[in-house]
Amino acid sequence: MTKNALPLIINAPAGNTDIREWLKDGKAGLERALAEHGAVLYRGFELIDAKELGQLVRNLSSREFVGTEESSPRSQIEGNVYTSTNYRSDQEIFPHNENSYKRSFPMKLFFYCAKPSEVGGETPVVDCRSVLKRLAPSITTKFLEKKWMYVRNFGNGIGIPWEEAFNTTDRSVVEQYCRDEDIQFEWIGTESLRTRQVREPVLRHPLTGELSWFNHITFFNIATLDARIRDSLLSICAVEDLPHNTYYGDGTPIEASVMEELQRAYISETVVWKWERGDLIVVDNLLTSHARKSYEGERSIMLAQADPIDRAALVVSPDEWDASAVIGDETIEEYL
Repeated sequence: MTKNALPLIINAPAGNTDIREWLKDGKAGLERALAEHGAVLYRGFELIDAKELGQLVRNLSSREFVGTEESSPRSQIEGNVYTSTNYRSDQEIFPHNENSYKRSFPMKLFFYCAKPSEVGGETPVVDCRSVLKRLAPSITTKFLEKKWMYVRNFGNGIGIPWEEAFNTTDRSVVEQYCRDEDIQFEWIGTESLRTRQVREPVLRHPLTGELSWFNHITFFNIATLDARIRDSLLSICAVEDLPHNTYYGDGTPIEASVMEELQRAYISETVVWKWERGDLIVVDNLLTSHARKSYEGERSIMLAQADPIDRAALVVSPDEWDASAVIGDETIEEYL
């Protein structure tokens, strides 16, 4: 596959240009560009606020994505526009696809820069089609056969409480949500909740048919955490009680060598670009993962998620997967 620009950068025409007016008939063109490039960055347009960003998002999408079972702390700004994350500024965030562990996830992510940080704070992007091509067929095949499991613990004083993640204080509402979303759950003691969900690691893009490595296997695995944070967590809780961790779909641990290859694949495909005030980047969430560099100073990035899609129609079975088609004839020999 010929590597396309990531992100595709579209500069505003000369003079003051309202991006909402400029893109009022741009939905179809945006979707074509996203399917090809994975992300589109609009730069140099007049500044907009959160309410205006919400209007733009509604024009360029079909439905809002309402976040439930979120793993990242966020604050609502206006309507469906939130802070991108409230995660501490001195820590980096590894590449990930938003809500890949859910049955339904947003196809489009809209990130808007109201204020770039003085130092750092970039939002790198990664082509997940290319990540998949980098993986040894033995790794992909094993995950396709076993799938992957996300285990999450709420209520242990670390991470988001279950009441915040599920937007309720009613346990019966949480239990029904889990049943509807095919999530195993168990209450531990009086305050804690443990969930397990098994998902597919590779999905097929609905427009292009391309395969993408779409999951949180690497992001949530304890091996990917900064060593200091990892050691600190393991000093206060057992592995099974970690706030987040990933396994093969049958619950067995993922080998250290596999985790190292997954991490290398993402890092090798990471594209870093610098925010400018007023930048809007639209990301195809299925094709492109995103990350965040640590930063200093004030930083304001807004996020809106849109166009939810059910993963069931996009699943790739082991029988459908063709390593030579994904990897490409020019590199398949190195794995044989």
